[in-house]
Amino acid sequence: MATALETLINSLEGIEIITQTTQVAKLSQDYHTFSPVLVPKLEGKVGDIVVRPANEDEVIKVASACVQCKIPVTVRGAGTGNYGQCVPLHGGVILDMSKMQGIPWVKPGVARVEAGVKLAAIDKKARDIGWEIRMAPSTY
Repeated sequence: MATALETLINSLEGIEIITQTTQVAKLSQDYHTFSPVLVPKLEGKVGDIVVRPANEDEVIKVASACVQCKIPVTVRGAGTGNYGQCVPLHGGVILDMSKMQGIPWVKPGVARVEAGVKLAAIDKKARDIGWEIRMAPSTY
């Protein structure tokens, strides 16, 4: 009988899946290592696999499959965070949004972007209309 993880993987044909342990471990981390408080709390926390959707339909397919298989999901944007928000607490799927780098539009004071876009790309697009990101956080 197939495990929940095997069932999940088999249901996601056509979507990029990473199972190589060193790559999964790398993508289970962010820059939380800057924090002496977070390091011991998040030490050894790793996902089981990484799934890298290319569009919204694939995100929905992955999320639905994870719910059906009762597998936890941890979302990872561009991987520039430094607060441990992409570190899985209970294994499961790392939903790596890095392929989703679209910026559908930027208007004065507001933008619509996909989850994997980096702040520098948003800033560059905003400058095209005479605007800029008002602050430059440490994850810029």
